Amino acid sequence: METNKLGHKILRKVGQFQLCEDNSAEYPTWYLENEILTKYTKGKGISYNLDEDKKKEFMMIGDDSFVSRAKRRTGNDINTLEVAKGLWEELGDVPVNEDDELDEDFNALGMVFHKGEDKFDVWHWFESFFNISVAKDLMNLD
Repeated sequence: METNKLGHKILRKVGQFQLCEDNSAEYPTWYLENEILTKYTKGKGISYNLDEDKKKEFMMIGDDSFVSRAKRRTGNDINTLEVAKGLWEELGDVPVNEDDELDEDFNALGMVFHKGEDKFDVWHWFESFFNISVAKDLMNLD
């Protein structure tokens, strides 16, 4: 049985979304969790208190519908500035050599940048993926 970081059972996982069950109270509670947003946005990305019918619906629908309904239900999307900022902080812990190449692999939402890759390629990925400016939005430069 797979569990999330709260120790709750994961009933179904599709992409970054998980349908979880909390049995710590007198009756079970089901909720959707966006594991990426939960990790990078200080607890956002969770939709609690699904009723049993909604839980059954999320257990039965196809993967594509699951993701689109989960995004609507949680009210969040993965491409947020907060997520970019969280990943940017993680990237700051990756050593870079004198040639501006990564000295370790860096995993950014499933996109792996390997040791030896130019750090500016990673920066360009941030700009493209999140539709932001690294200088302005992440480095606070004008």
